[in-house]
Amino acid sequence: MKFPATYFTRPSRVFIRNGALALLLLIGLTFSSRAQLSGAYTIGLTGGDYASFTEAVDTLISQGVSGPVVFNVQDGNYNEQITIPAITGSSAANTITFQSSSLDSTAVIMFYSSTSTSDNYLVKLDGANYIKFNLLSFSSIGTSYARCIVFQGGASNDTITNCVFTTPSTTSSSTNMAIIYSYNTPDEYNVIQNNIIVNGSHGIYLRGTSTSVLASGNVIQNNQIVDSYYYGIYLYYQDAVIISGNTITMSAGGSGTYGIYTRYADYAVLIEKNTISMLNGGYGIFVNAND
Repeated sequence: MKFPATYFTRPSRVFIRNGALALLLLIGLTFSSRAQLSGAYTIGLTGGDYASFTEAVDTLISQGVSGPVVFNVQDGNYNEQITIPAITGSSAANTITFQSSSLDSTAVIMFYSSTSTSDNYLVKLDGANYIKFNLLSFSSIGTSYARCIVFQGGASNDTITNCVFTTPSTTSSSTNMAIIYSYNTPDEYNVIQNNIIVNGSHGIYLRGTSTSVLASGNVIQNNQIVDSYYYGIYLYYQDAVIISGNTITMSAGGSGTYGIYTRYADYAVLIEKNTISMLNGGYGIFVNAND
């Protein structure tokens, strides 16, 4: 088939070339905008690189990191919840930090009202490694489901420091109200240090998988745990855990409550320098089946 000569005029060929050039430029800009993150960024409700924690995490997931990353969070209240999986490029050198830009732990508050087991968290570290939270406040305001931080899927080498955690006061013994929580998964080498943890059924609840799959190297140090109803610190299936310098004050509960409880916590467990006040009875430190 022959086409009329008008199909091959110079303007048409120029248009095609310009279109191809525009397409190449668009592709180049797209790849450039998706470069891995490295350096400092701002999360802010009224400005900054990202408007929310969610937006920042979505970018981490899609782009990964090529160096240390710090998200400085502007003062304000953030009504959201986030799930952080393993991030491409994160490592001991390439850590990912979320912290208050004003360095005031009470000035940045992430809050959420969970209503069921499926959304029972503020922050879920789902296999995430080398994530740091520093100088932030977390408030889970659900009356029956109030977990703040959930480790799962082998989340390891994460750090939570200088933060404030609050939930409603409760008389429930359910782990649905445990403030920092890990269950049936080897979440290891995580550091929970210098935090204030208020209310909940359990201040910190960490449970590995089994006697043959222990969660190794977790550190719980220099925290203030105030008015947990059932357990201040509950540890099960742990390897070489450190529980040091914590102040635990429990004013509710009774004879069946525990300041520190460990079971199947094996191999060089260290429990030292903790101050425990059981104002309504109960066990200060209870150990069972530890080797």
